[in-house]
Amino acid sequence: MSRPALYLLYLLFAPVCLGQTITVRIIDVETGNPLPSQRVSISLMYEKGDKTPANYISPVILITDDKGSAQISIPSPAPRYVNFLVALSSEWWQSERDQRFTLKTKELMQKGAVGRMVSEGRNETALTAKPREVLILTRPLVYP
Repeated sequence: MSRPALYLLYLLFAPVCLGQTITVRIIDVETGNPLPSQRVSISLMYEKGDKTPANYISPVILITDDKGSAQISIPSPAPRYVNFLVALSSEWWQSERDQRFTLKTKELMQKGAVGRMVSEGRNETALTAKPREVLILTRPLVYP
């Protein structure tokens, strides 16, 4: 087999997220503004029999920064799934305080993902996730 063909096979079967970072962004779906100071718990999910990193902590609890973002590095070997538990402060509660999203690591690293804590909003079509990004969409609770 030629060297380029071997390299291509390596790229196809090598872990897609070795040493890469995942970003979680929480956004107000109506305004596009970020939500700072929101809690995100991230769990790395390995299946029975999967090799796990020697020293990894799961879950990791992060707080979003002024840009509504929080980041975590994915260890090697990568988990099969990444679970996100988003706990919004009370002014952002809709039907539930917490929302859980479980995503396949490979798909997350290649395509990114959008999670909704509310029904679709006016400006939602303009908000898309990038590879290695989870975009969580919400809106403030409005009383009638």
